[in-house]
Amino acid sequence: MSEQTPASQVEHSEGAADSAAIARELTGDLPCARCGYNQRGLSILGACPECGLPVKATILALVDPQADELKRITHPRLVQAGLLLWTFCAFAACACVWVVRGARIASDVLGNTLDAGSVAGLALGLMVISGLAALVLVRPQRDMRVRDSVLPLLGVICYVPLIVASYLIMYHVDPGHPSVYGNPTSVPPERTGLRLVIGLSIIGAALLLRPNAVRLAQRSVLMRTGRMDRQPMSALAAAAAVAMAGDLIFYLMPYVASGLSDLVYIVAAALIAVGSLLLTVGLFSLTMDAWRIRRLIAAPGIGLTDIFDEKQ
Repeated sequence: MSEQTPASQVEHSEGAADSAAIARELTGDLPCARCGYNQRGLSILGACPECGLPVKATILALVDPQADELKRITHPRLVQAGLLLWTFCAFAACACVWVVRGARIASDVLGNTLDAGSVAGLALGLMVISGLAALVLVRPQRDMRVRDSVLPLLGVICYVPLIVASYLIMYHVDPGHPSVYGNPTSVPPERTGLRLVIGLSIIGAALLLRPNAVRLAQRSVLMRTGRMDRQPMSALAAAAAVAMAGDLIFYLMPYVASGLSDLVYIVAAALIAVGSLLLTVGLFSLTMDAWRIRRLIAAPGIGLTDIFDEKQ
């Protein structure tokens, strides 16, 4: 019979120690990724007694290795509610604006005046709620630099010219120009100017609120691993810029030769339509991202120290 050499004994003892470390029990709560059974007390080499899913699979699916490094959110429930209100109300306001625009176009085609005043009022109200809810992004986490709070505050302030310009267009400019969507000569300069204010406000709000919004989104493993869009707010700014390009072309209409005016108008209207559509899609995407990370805002993710006792 062969005897183990001292070196092999040391290697064997080290291997046994490693196996013991790997097989240590979960000392914290960890719901099974498939059935939700609490796997506290199980070995990570074992399996869920309810559904048979390996414990290691649950750890890979649910445990965030960086959860313990994330800064605490000052008021998690408030931030969660504010984030959802901010994104949902912004998207809903955009949808209401589409309804108002559709009513204007229908009035031009049918020759009847469709009253969309209540929908316009709803859109403005949703903008106000979205702006107020965005205040949760000013200082969502502890130990933030002053600069990281000032820039988002300026982003919230961008809602003021956005709401004022939207109000003036829907209640003062458009009612006096019912054919604004059907005739290139009926686009008043003041409407174009107000739309440019709206575009700049959207760009300012999106870019200034983006850093703190990304900080919150980074609490999601999906976002950090690239399985969730990292640039939805940059896309909002880009979409607003496309629409602004169309509005700027409208400003050049008086200097365009009469033979080209129809073509230039079509190009400008197309840019505005495409930019507005992309903006709507971007707001919907942002709303879905906020919904996906809502639970991580209200409660931190499961970290390694939550399921293992560091003293073991």
